[in-house]
Amino acid sequence: MPETANDELTLAITPLGVVRVAENRFDLQLIFDATAPSGESVIKVVSVLQFQYEGIDDIATTPYFVQNVPAIAFPYIRAYIGALTTLSGAPPILLRTLNLSSQADLLRQNIAVFDN
Repeated sequence: MPETANDELTLAITPLGVVRVAENRFDLQLIFDATAPSGESVIKVVSVLQFQYEGIDDIATTPYFVQNVPAIAFPYIRAYIGALTTLSGAPPILLRTLNLSSQADLLRQNIAVFDN
């Protein structure tokens, strides 16, 4: 892992969603990737978080849902990355709080729906 200051990292977050209609469940997969200025991957975390819902007919067209689910999930990923890098002896990666509301459109495009 290169010695890189946190503010020099390029962060990429890719949200993917799976709606399981029969279970009233939404699975959010967030792929977090931080790369150094050299292009070398510093850390990549793929997380899956499950959310139960009621009374929502179409997740993708519910702005409140697609905007807030990544924002709810990110603090857990942020804490995990900080703890993992700190406890492993690597230079710690302490991420700043990010506003993920801009991920809503990307998440909306990356939702698969399964009726069974």
